[in-house]
Amino acid sequence: MTATECPSCRWLIEPGDRYCEKCGHELERSASPDSGVERRLVTGEVQTGTTRVVWARPTADHVELDLHWAAAVSDRGRRHTRNEDAFALATAGDRVAVVVCDGVSMSANPARASAAASQAALRVLQRALSAPAWPGPAQAEALLVDALVEAYRAVAAVPGTNPAAPLQPGDYDQLPATTIVAALVGDGRASVASVGDSRAYWISAQPEQSRRLTVDDSWVEEAVAEGMDPDEAQRDPQAHVITRWLGADVTELSPHLATMVVDDGVLVVCTDGLWNDFAEAGDLRDLLLTTGGIPPQDPLVAARSLVTAALQAGGHDNITVAVIASPPSPPYPGA
Repeated sequence: MTATECPSCRWLIEPGDRYCEKCGHELERSASPDSGVERRLVTGEVQTGTTRVVWARPTADHVELDLHWAAAVSDRGRRHTRNEDAFALATAGDRVAVVVCDGVSMSANPARASAAASQAALRVLQRALSAPAWPGPAQAEALLVDALVEAYRAVAAVPGTNPAAPLQPGDYDQLPATTIVAALVGDGRASVASVGDSRAYWISAQPEQSRRLTVDDSWVEEAVAEGMDPDEAQRDPQAHVITRWLGADVTELSPHLATMVVDDGVLVVCTDGLWNDFAEAGDLRDLLLTTGGIPPQDPLVAARSLVTAALQAGGHDNITVAVIASPPSPPYPGA
């Protein structure tokens, strides 16, 4: 596939793109708009020394990336007209950084918001991949906070519905917004940061050690924390309304942070297109056991299986899943 440039800003675009994700210039539409779900790889890649950085463009209906012991798959799902998720991966030896974002559908330019956030966050996290020594837990979490701050700034710079018009109180749907979850994996540890309701799970070879690492910023999570019955809260129409996100209207960035020792397992980083149907760590573990065990011999196959399960459950939303095996197995891409 030959990449071309946006005629307006010279940003990299791919055949079939409908607009430039950098400047918003409308591009020529595909000649076959009714040809069904488009299965194509739309990525950018940079090689710097031993670091290989790969990001997924949000305009692709289906994207797969395989970095040997880290892999990711994103799919439009069955109900949405386009994919508003985005992810970014970077590997250096046995180290990995991953960012997964879910553009908020009710906001302006959600696909561009998720793309901007994922790429901005990854640029910060690359510092850990190229450092002489892997950061300790406190340093890794501080770097993740820096990455989310840069992601916030990138989203805030994405134009809204009408950039020239002054915003009134409550006009949040005119601003771009996205959720984000980012992770650093190396030296036998995984550190995670999140805002919104995209999640990270640690799925262990030992069933009792599998668990969710992130906390949702959502109405249901907050209602349960305040004492509401979980089943009753889940039935409420507001259950999946998010209460925090990245966007220009955000006045305080308070990411959730977690670090844990990882061995003989797999880190799963995903959007709600997966966990809406498989919310418990045990659910994901059961799925992964059917496709190569834990840790998976082939993370790409494992990621595909999770996306396929979400599609078979209805594919109600965009689905993005990143799978990082621990311990990693050589050869390492880019090394």
